[in-house]
Amino acid sequence: MLAKLSYSISASIRAAAAVCGTVLLCSLLSVSPINAQSDSESLAPWQTAPDRDGYKTDGYKTYEKQPRRISGYPLRQAAYSADFPEATATPQPAGRGNTTEPVANPRIYSQQAGAGDGDIDIQSDACGNGAGPCNACDTGCALTDADNYCPDFNPFYRRLWFQGEYLMWWGKGASLPALATTGILGEPGTNILFGGDDVDPGDSPGGRFSLGYWLDPCQDRGFEAIYTFLGNKAVNFNQSSNGGPGDLIILRPFFSVADQQQIANPVALTGIWKGTLDISLSNEFASAEVLFRRALIQQCDRRLDLLIGYRYSRFDEDLSINQSSTFIFDQGNVPLGTVEQISDRFSASNEFNGAELGFAAKTRRCRMSMELLAKLALGSTQSRVTINGSTVVTEPGQTPVSSPGGILALPTNTGTFQRNSFTVVPELGATLGYDLTCHLKATFGYTFMYWSRIARPGDQIDMNVNPTQFQNGHLTGVPAPQFRFITSDFWEQGLNIGLDYRF
Repeated sequence: MLAKLSYSISASIRAAAAVCGTVLLCSLLSVSPINAQSDSESLAPWQTAPDRDGYKTDGYKTYEKQPRRISGYPLRQAAYSADFPEATATPQPAGRGNTTEPVANPRIYSQQAGAGDGDIDIQSDACGNGAGPCNACDTGCALTDADNYCPDFNPFYRRLWFQGEYLMWWGKGASLPALATTGILGEPGTNILFGGDDVDPGDSPGGRFSLGYWLDPCQDRGFEAIYTFLGNKAVNFNQSSNGGPGDLIILRPFFSVADQQQIANPVALTGIWKGTLDISLSNEFASAEVLFRRALIQQCDRRLDLLIGYRYSRFDEDLSINQSSTFIFDQGNVPLGTVEQISDRFSASNEFNGAELGFAAKTRRCRMSMELLAKLALGSTQSRVTINGSTVVTEPGQTPVSSPGGILALPTNTGTFQRNSFTVVPELGATLGYDLTCHLKATFGYTFMYWSRIARPGDQIDMNVNPTQFQNGHLTGVPAPQFRFITSDFWEQGLNIGLDYRF
């Protein structure tokens, strides 16, 4: 009996111990899950459990549970998250040597351990671009899942861009001889009213428009068309005098080859002539370019493009001199009240056609960007100069009498003249940009452009004149003025303010 009782007690104790052991083992298992891998560093981010702060950790690297955003070129913004899904087969678009074989996680991100500056490295992307450090700036422009795969279904997405700029440029002044004076050149007390130095028309507003298209959404190759123009710049001189005592004397000076001395044709002379002199100098500039762009370096925060293409440029300048004088002297061979109208005109047109080569370098940080541009065009400039003049004399009660030639434009130099020259047209530029939205950017920059060996009207004026040709007279002596084709260099520079929109 005692043996049976002892055996029952012993069995009860063993059963209780078994139950307690089972409960204890379950408790331990619930607190410490068994890992399938002994090395915690080899665990993928999605295989680790979130800790009490809501982060995932694998012992060395910490990943934020909420998405972070980064900015960088060519990806305008891309979402970053450590909550990677299990490796799934996702089709990769053709291009850059890609095949239709499925790939997993087309963009791989990693954050360096111990980095405290918030920088994130893009190791690769769906376009196969390597990348340097990208700044993790949150501008609210995260891409969607479709963006991560360089979609080809939209022919404009990440391909088409348009830029419009307002230009405030100024250029090299025109070199003009003395065209209006108060006396004979070289004599004491003579003042130059207009000319005798470089004449600058001043600032000129204009515009520059660019339209570009990438041949692939990864922005490796593309075309760009650029049109630049400057409005009409003009400087005007207008002076009148009644020819009375104390009134201004206005003369048009020249050197007489017949008399071998400086003389002048009167516009307004005290007691003899009253009159008005109008001088106008104006010019216009326009340029068109068609460029092929090829990315040489393309990273998240910087890129370098090679530019190859064609450039056309045009520069027109016009100088006109118009005089109207009335005879007020009641004695002499000229009838009182006779009106003399004299006109001289010099115009020059320059057209450039050539090949262009250049580089465009761009870097960015967060919303800010900077682009440097250097281009060189080599080709031919066709320069055309036109010179003509006329004189109209109207006596009281008589029919006006017209004759060819003015004062500086006479039959010996009148006509149209043309020349072709090899020229160079370099251009330099720097532009700062700020992203206003995910697609729209404000720009501010500076541009310098040079053009060698062009014709300008002021350079074509010959101040040596044979006055025997005046009013349809017969040339006697040395034929003058003469035409000599003279070219000079030209430059434009100025500020640019614009908007850049990219689809």
